[in-house]
Amino acid sequence: MKIETRFNVDDNVYFMHENSVATGQVAVVQVYAHKPYNDEVVTGTKYYLKNSGKSDGYMEEELFASKQELLNSL
Repeated sequence: MKIETRFNVDDNVYFMHENSVATGQVAVVQVYAHKPYNDEVVTGTKYYLKNSGKSDGYMEEELFASKQELLNSL
């Protein structure tokens, strides 16, 4: 199995924090895959940022590679 993530450790990312654009650096990448009660495999990636103040991490869809990419998503 090959696992590819959108961001890697030490990448700088952009996200929304208290209605403002914020930036952070990826400290931990957590990938999960599990098969609950049916035959469908559920996968996801969670990122933990250095000094972000959010202890439960960010899902991949909450982070952006550039400020412009974040603004275009709004």
